[in-house]
Amino acid sequence: MNIHFTGKIIDMHTHAGNWQGKHYSISDVTKLGNNLKNDEVDTFIMSNVDCFEKENGKPRKDELLGNRELINEVKNKNNIKVLLVGDPENGNVKNLEQLYKESPKEIVGLKFHPKVSGLNSNSELYDSYLEFADKNNLPCLFHSQISDINNPKADPSDPRIIYELAKRHPNVPVILGHTGAGGSESHNIAINTIIESIENNDAKLYADISWMDWENGLPSENKPSVITLIKKLHEKGRTDRILFGTDAPLGCFGEKNEQGLSSETAYQKSIDTLKTAIKKNFPDKWEKLTDDILYNNSKKIFFDNKNTPIKNNSSKNKILIGVGVLTTLGSTIFIGNKIKTNKQNKKPV
Repeated sequence: MNIHFTGKIIDMHTHAGNWQGKHYSISDVTKLGNNLKNDEVDTFIMSNVDCFEKENGKPRKDELLGNRELINEVKNKNNIKVLLVGDPENGNVKNLEQLYKESPKEIVGLKFHPKVSGLNSNSELYDSYLEFADKNNLPCLFHSQISDINNPKADPSDPRIIYELAKRHPNVPVILGHTGAGGSESHNIAINTIIESIENNDAKLYADISWMDWENGLPSENKPSVITLIKKLHEKGRTDRILFGTDAPLGCFGEKNEQGLSSETAYQKSIDTLKTAIKKNFPDKWEKLTDDILYNNSKKIFFDNKNTPIKNNSSKNKILIGVGVLTTLGSTIFIGNKIKTNKQNKKPV
């Protein structure tokens, strides 16, 4: 039986704009939280997909135009905040600096999609963007995906490569969107990469649980990869590294309604199944874990801005204490346990 309790939610991975021939408005996302049974979506954190889906080899809208359009749309909407999309290959960090100077209240982080851009996530072109993020306490959400479990170089969004970049900027929260989309093996690699960063104390890697554990195009009843993530991070005292996101309105939240479910019903299911799985596996801790994953962890890194610097050391024996949770979403092409190859047409964002 699904678990319900009244609580706040921050959905830290949503979108607006044009994606694969269809336009998604901000209301396509916000409507998903309007009729939840008991919970309240306090904030949707959103990026503009026009800034990374390509036309004629370049993003549909450049950093200034696409990001500014979304910022202007969400002004005076207290329940929506913006991730500025960075395009290091075609843009310039000065564009994001200008936007942040203009609209600091609307902007809470940065978003990068190495898979779509084709720019390897360890490229030096990202460094000035993460320096800007570090200066302004802005977390960075990277689409992460594993195309070949044995070859990190096979995919520009591989979390093992993102880790290389994150180590160059150890004070910046770097979120692995979808926790290495591609199925359970991919998620496991991403989880172990996060664990390695904690043991080495050399980067702040977080997990976005969007698109983890899906069956037949919908959130699964059981959450084996999410539960593994929680267990492994709980052992390290770092469940604060887990964040809740959905990738809405893509997938079953608007792009494709699976099994006849409405977008709103699918969104409710994503919350209920997560709560139920956590309570089943962590009966003594489930309420705090659920509150942290759905709300507190994102509030801490996106809004509280109280991140403490990481000491530069490589000790694997350092004890790290904290409680939190992360969440990752992907796209319908990543459903299942087998890793897809370049034959995939759709990409989670």
